[in-house]
Amino acid sequence: MIRVVIGRKDDHIRSFKVSGHAGYDDYGKDIICSAISMLAINTVNSLQYIAGETLFTEQNEDGMLKASFDHRPNEAADVLLRSFELGVQGVIDQYGSEFVSLMYETDK
Repeated sequence: MIRVVIGRKDDHIRSFKVSGHAGYDDYGKDIICSAISMLAINTVNSLQYIAGETLFTEQNEDGMLKASFDHRPNEAADVLLRSFELGVQGVIDQYGSEFVSLMYETDK
């Protein structure tokens, strides 16, 4: 299962973490893994190049990606982060929560 954790502070998204594998199909054919990966990577790139934000990223060979801010993101970044959240929820709505979970936590 892919786990997406969105961190909020002051009613704004300040971080997200994507980890795990959907197990929907074989490696290289898993459209759910591809969809969530594309949403996450595109969001990180858009935050940097479109919103002009500085963010911290962490990733590993197992497919984990974490992006976080040490400040309140600007308005453009806020829209991009909410779009990421909407996209993840859309994948869950389409394919089911047995492949992707979306959780929330409060950042300190």
